Amino acid sequence: MTEGNQEPNKIKISLEDLNTEAVNQRVQDMQAAQKVVMVRQVGIPTKESGASFRAIATFSGAGLLGGLVAFSSIRLTNGFFAGSSTLVSNLSFTFLLAFWISLVIVLVEAVSTKSASKIGQAAIFAIPAAIVFSLVLGFLTHLLYSAFQENLYNNLQALIQNGAITTDAQAIEYQRDHNHIPRGVAWMFIGVIGGLTIGLASRSGKRLLMTVLGGALGGFLGGFVFDFMPGELSAQVIGISLLGLLIGVSMSLIEQATKSQWIEIVTGGMAGKQFILYKSDIVIGSASNSDIQLIKDSAIPSQAARISTRNNQTIIESLHPGIPCNVEGQVGNRFPLFDGANIQFGSTQIRYRSKSKSEDVALGGPVVRS
Repeated sequence: MTEGNQEPNKIKISLEDLNTEAVNQRVQDMQAAQKVVMVRQVGIPTKESGASFRAIATFSGAGLLGGLVAFSSIRLTNGFFAGSSTLVSNLSFTFLLAFWISLVIVLVEAVSTKSASKIGQAAIFAIPAAIVFSLVLGFLTHLLYSAFQENLYNNLQALIQNGAITTDAQAIEYQRDHNHIPRGVAWMFIGVIGGLTIGLASRSGKRLLMTVLGGALGGFLGGFVFDFMPGELSAQVIGISLLGLLIGVSMSLIEQATKSQWIEIVTGGMAGKQFILYKSDIVIGSASNSDIQLIKDSAIPSQAARISTRNNQTIIESLHPGIPCNVEGQVGNRFPLFDGANIQFGSTQIRYRSKSKSEDVALGGPVVRS
């Protein structure tokens, strides 16, 4: 092409210009970005973030705090219930234990989300649930424990009459040695109350089962060891605090041991937080009505994406027309997920975790790109 035939404002690119190292590298990068990873690399373990340990620590600390608050409330109301009937005394004791331990655990867990709306929602569900369950199951606990105590008293009187027990010290020791199981069973109901309250506050039937089982185990252990504590006051403060701690520990351990799918917040305003996926459909977004609320990130819409599990396959799909999903650097409207997949929402990065072996082998399913 001669100079006279060149058109103005046109850029001339020769084959030599295209055949450079920089251009070739850019083409390779673009081709790699268009590829969809269909198989996860085998043999490379996913790095643990410590979110599970944080979850256990949160529950345990909340249970311990709940036990301390319950002990304080019992001490403060001792004078008010002085001279009351056994029913009123036992019911008030059980109510204060169950109410405060369960309520504190629910509120501490809500506070860990750093969302005021989530705290309010938790309180709305937890307070009435704790009151109702504490009163109803507290009454059943009173009936059960009273029956145990009556049987224990009758056996003790028979031993005294037969001459097997001759001193007050022997009688006290007999009562203490034979009261571990009855108190453990009675306090097991306190843990069940906590589990029911926490499960209902989370609005998940599967989690309800986990928290009830954990609460029952922790409550029984706390009641069983209570009579081993020395001194009346120290027995109460240590025993009740230990009860709350064991309820929190048991719940969290059972949850962590039985979880199959969960989300870890890697970066962002909630880094280190873990969300166990109890439902088959989980909505992620910045709104308070999202199942997983991502805060402190203006780039995240109110409802950003949905994680759905069907037939052992989990997918994530965008719920916002103008904001696609970003999974492992790939951008599209819908992606299958695998254990360890990193998902980006604005400046917030989350990691999907799963114990499903089928998801470890292949993502499976189509990817619809924007």
